[in-house]
Amino acid sequence: DDRTVMPDGSYADDDGEDRTVMNPNHDDDATIIGNEGDTTYVAKIKQQESKGNTEAGRLLKNRFVLEEKVGSGGMGDVYKALDLRQQEAQERDPYIAIKLLNESFSRHKDAFLSLQRETSRTRQIPHPNIMGVYDFDKEGDTAFMAMELLDGKPLDDYLKEHPEGVSTEDAWNILDGICQGLMRAHGAGIVHSDFKPGNIFYTKDKVAKVFDFGIARAISNPGELEADGEKTVFDAGSLGALTPTYASYEMLKGLEPSKSDDVYAVALVAYELFMGKHPYDRVPADKAFDRGLVAKPVPSIKRRQWRAIKKALALKGEDRTQTVDEFYEAMFAKDPPYVAYSAVAATIVGLIGFGAYQSMQETVKPEDLVGFENAMFAGQSNIRQRLDAPNWESEDWHEQLRTSLARWKVANLQIQENPEYKAEDSSWSIPDEEVSDENSDISDGDDEIPDAEKKILTAYVTEIARLRDEARTFGRSNKDDVIAARARLDRANSYMERVKEAYQYIDQSEVVALGGSLDADTQYRQAIFDDIEEAERIAAAAEAQKKEDDRLADAAKDEIKRRNIAYTDATDTLKDMLKCKGEISNVELASAGEQLAIMREEYPEQFVVDTPGIVTAFRGCIKQRIGFANPERAREVQEVVMTFLPGATEISSLKIEDKDPCDARGLEGQGERSRSWCADRLSEGGSGPQLVVIPGVDLNLSNPKYAISKTEIKVGDYNQFCEKTGCVQLPGSVSIPATNLSVVQAEAYMEWLSQQSGRTYRLPTVEEWAWAASTGNSPDVEVDQNINCTVDSRGVRLGEKLLSTLSGKPSGWGLYNYVGNAREWARQEDGSLLAMGGAHTDPRSDCTLDKRVEHAGVSDPVTGFRVIRDIPKKNALIGSNS
Repeated sequence: DDRTVMPDGSYADDDGEDRTVMNPNHDDDATIIGNEGDTTYVAKIKQQESKGNTEAGRLLKNRFVLEEKVGSGGMGDVYKALDLRQQEAQERDPYIAIKLLNESFSRHKDAFLSLQRETSRTRQIPHPNIMGVYDFDKEGDTAFMAMELLDGKPLDDYLKEHPEGVSTEDAWNILDGICQGLMRAHGAGIVHSDFKPGNIFYTKDKVAKVFDFGIARAISNPGELEADGEKTVFDAGSLGALTPTYASYEMLKGLEPSKSDDVYAVALVAYELFMGKHPYDRVPADKAFDRGLVAKPVPSIKRRQWRAIKKALALKGEDRTQTVDEFYEAMFAKDPPYVAYSAVAATIVGLIGFGAYQSMQETVKPEDLVGFENAMFAGQSNIRQRLDAPNWESEDWHEQLRTSLARWKVANLQIQENPEYKAEDSSWSIPDEEVSDENSDISDGDDEIPDAEKKILTAYVTEIARLRDEARTFGRSNKDDVIAARARLDRANSYMERVKEAYQYIDQSEVVALGGSLDADTQYRQAIFDDIEEAERIAAAAEAQKKEDDRLADAAKDEIKRRNIAYTDATDTLKDMLKCKGEISNVELASAGEQLAIMREEYPEQFVVDTPGIVTAFRGCIKQRIGFANPERAREVQEVVMTFLPGATEISSLKIEDKDPCDARGLEGQGERSRSWCADRLSEGGSGPQLVVIPGVDLNLSNPKYAISKTEIKVGDYNQFCEKTGCVQLPGSVSIPATNLSVVQAEAYMEWLSQQSGRTYRLPTVEEWAWAASTGNSPDVEVDQNINCTVDSRGVRLGEKLLSTLSGKPSGWGLYNYVGNAREWARQEDGSLLAMGGAHTDPRSDCTLDKRVEHAGVSDPVTGFRVIRDIPKKNALIGSNS
């Protein structure tokens, strides 16, 4: 199974470098579907693997119930399905087969067209040896095909049960059937292109059926095919699909399809039928040619028949038989074996007795006449068997009855016209005493052919009359009864048309007489059906009108209810928004405008009453809530609301001041609490660092409160400045302290913050830093024991690197890492710098609030900084325009 497959579908040598498709769990004879180098094995699912399939029980198109999976191939899975329409018509066998396009195949871009083309082509070539196809349809993403449900098994499974080859009778019968089917397809200009045992079904009635024309392609014949767009619309060859074991040399090389491709595959199948094995040990044709492989002769057939198979097995197309017709002629024409005709051996023994049969075999007769006699006996036997056990609903039964009569007539004519035939010679005919009584109704004489024709015609007339009479038993008022009656009449009419077409040379006076009553019954039932349909239409229209009247009445009631509650809904929406929790979004504003418009237009009186309260609520939300936190947004909301309430002077006259976010109540000394911090908005977008408000040293204005960054300035803070100004960004995590900066770089950052916010940012003084870090020198303040300073005790190691600025616990005023991590700049009264609080490289014992080191303001990896943001004194605004 582990063979190398070239991207173009051909095989490389065993030592080739092309990729190998591993397929250890699947059948060798799986169809390969490949496109643009993507080669995939789509293997046949074993019977036991199909049990419990989730598609079983599915209903398609409200008509077909998938009952159980019965097969699977390269294109899709096949299910036994109940046709609910046929069941409703009380058909004796309402079951069909449904093929679903499988997932592997459907991934190909031409998969849907392929299944559609299979349906179309198979319907164009009806034949007893080609599986019947009824329809093609699609439900959602599922494409499916409805076709004939057969009882039997695929030939590949049948061959596995007979490793030494099938019986002679089966071999010739199967070979005859598949040749007949392919000759019909080739006659319509279609090459199968994937012919193999897995695409042949052998029924329990011993009829071979060819199927799966899904990758079949039309023979290149511009004169016949270009007119209908076969090449331009869809070419199934684009699927790149083939079965290497049965593909011809030319197919493996990617050449255009020809009838000779199917001849090669038919010869392989014929060899397996007789010998039970592949003639080239399952080696693909191109490799078989390279290795010089030669098929061993088949001992069980005549030499001329072996020569026919041998020529059809030629690996190169120029040496091979070109058509199935030529192959069939070589195998059958001069000496059609009696075993090719449905167990004729048993029939001959029944007709002439075993002793006479042996005697006839020993009589020396011309080879042609022996073949014609065998064909004549086979035709007689087939007619008798089919009339004794009619299967009226089988297309194959009808076709076999017709072809058997034709074979008998042709063989009889050939015998009569043969110059070596002597009617008086007893060796050329069957003695009367050797004809069994049970088979005496049809014999071999020319005079008995009309009798057989009459029996066939009588059988049809009887069945047609039976169906007509059965249709008359159904009622006339119930639609189901009328449908069932019509189904019988439709079937009877189809048999009538078949008789007129297939047996037009026979006296059809009885058929003509029966046809009159059949036509009358059909027209009568059609008229009843039309009346019932019209009555149903009128009733349905009346019901629809009643439903419409009820709907309009309900709509009127609903409108009253809607008007009663619409105003309440509108005001409720406004009330929820005007609670003013957080910022009001543009979506909420738009919704508020819609509700106000509804209230104004539909309830003007109530709107006038409620407008003052609405205006007051909007004014308070804009000024007190939004304006306090975000004055700029408050002005935007004010402008939008004025479009809703253009006459509301209480809103248009609002003056919204820009307030200091750090001067809000509840911030001073409360930095440890959640959200008790402030931050300035920057003019270019975003916010400055988070600040906590520190109380003044005393209550006099000479020591006012101030804001200080709750953490060291982070790498992310500084890099935000660099993104806007073009300075060199710092490496490392955005959450660690910004170090390796000079005091000049730090002051450039603080100047940028001041310009962006309109506030004043600077480094803290030594006194400001100490006051904030010590929480106002409170004696009960303890430094966090987990500060980031150097510790190496009992396996605990700290201080090895800078940590996040939010690590550890905050002080009572909300400062993080004021001791340890990165030491921080503070200015003395003379302007010089001290590095405060110790660094992560200092021993834990040296990391204290009192740790101070003189610093030159140059960059180093352990020194960072916090920023101070001044909070203007209250009296600074007295007399200003604000």
